[in-house]
Amino acid sequence: MWIDEPEQNAMLMDRFQQQVNQEYQEFLGQCRDFHSELSEERETSNLTFAELEENEAELTKLRSWLPKIRDRDLFDAQGYSQATEALKAYELDFQLFTEQVYQAQRIDS
Repeated sequence: MWIDEPEQNAMLMDRFQQQVNQEYQEFLGQCRDFHSELSEERETSNLTFAELEENEAELTKLRSWLPKIRDRDLFDAQGYSQATEALKAYELDFQLFTEQVYQAQRIDS
């Protein structure tokens, strides 16, 4: 479905990349929000299994969302690598949060 005119093809490609980069930016915003959420839970000592489950559900959403964006990324927009790194950082933060919840909820026998 490519048009024979290079100028129009470049415009279409640029438009696709802009749309996908916008999605990547939204994804990055969600990662930042979840980091903030975990920080807030730590500050308020709200280290509960309910919070853990809630944040695990959000991580699952992020893990399924990024491949969907990538599937629409037909021209390798620049936001993918940054989004991948942000997801990895969130996964590490979530892992630490998980350990903190289990430690806080530890029941001594």
